[in-house]
Amino acid sequence: MLPKRIAALDIETSKTNFAKPENSKLAIAGIKFYVLGGDRYRAKEFNYFLLEQIPALESTLKQFDGIIIGHNIFEFDYRVLGPLISLDGIIEKTVDTLAFLYKKNGNEMGGLSLDSLSRINFRKKKTIQGKSISELWNKGERKKVIDYNENDCMLSKGLWWNLVNKRSIRIGDGLDKSLRITTRDISSLIGKKPMFTSFQVWQQRIMTHGHAFKDKQVRKHLEVNDNGAGLKPDSKAIFHRLFCGQCQHHFLLVADIGRVFSTGETITCPGCGYIEMVSEIYRGTLAQIHPFARFVVSFGTTLPSEAELAVEPTVARKAIRRLRWWG
Repeated sequence: MLPKRIAALDIETSKTNFAKPENSKLAIAGIKFYVLGGDRYRAKEFNYFLLEQIPALESTLKQFDGIIIGHNIFEFDYRVLGPLISLDGIIEKTVDTLAFLYKKNGNEMGGLSLDSLSRINFRKKKTIQGKSISELWNKGERKKVIDYNENDCMLSKGLWWNLVNKRSIRIGDGLDKSLRITTRDISSLIGKKPMFTSFQVWQQRIMTHGHAFKDKQVRKHLEVNDNGAGLKPDSKAIFHRLFCGQCQHHFLLVADIGRVFSTGETITCPGCGYIEMVSEIYRGTLAQIHPFARFVVSFGTTLPSEAELAVEPTVARKAIRRLRWWG
């Protein structure tokens, strides 16, 4: 039986620390309520809570008699809220669609970002790139952030309903596969089988593993080809060193030497599936030419001329693996 009421929860931060969310600073927490009517859920009110309204947020969550849904809520949202409110009694009635899909996808994060899944499965998307939110909030553009937060709540509900109602989900961003949702899965998705049986179990998991649901992370030398720009096997390539703010890993983007990235263009991290603007992933502004391996490692958007570049990809990759910035 479907829950009669659901509440989609999402938070925004004015200061963000993905590596240790507890050190982030809350801007707002938004909740979008839905009530089951016939064969679908009808949207009700949207409430948001500022930092000074935290007691009201805690009371609302504790008194809510339906399930609370979110995407990455166990790993980020609740870890930000944990120092501010008691999550005892809240964790147990929460469904995290990312935690569910991570396990369903063989403990792989690729392609599981909320924006990617929403675009592919029900043609909705985020209204602003996530990393711009803190800046907007701190500049006083509160209305934009509040609207963005409500939209994220609606995307979370849309994803959850797609899983429950259609019993399948498509994963894209070059992965091109689908996951089937079983009757057993539905028990977890509608809250009959809690993802965490208690607040203490969730808390202990974080203390022991460093993550709420993900496996202990082992750093990998990740590489992704810029196939969208027509990179060919015999192309002269530039190896961009990128950094993902979500999973805190470096990775390489292998692109054609003539590739120009437009403002606002996005890329998906091959490690966790998080989508960021290319301009925000880059660190620094210099492009360096390695004198021995004869390849380029880019630390920014400044590209060398073709005359400066003599790439032999096999040699380049071997030398890249020896660079000390992996870690």
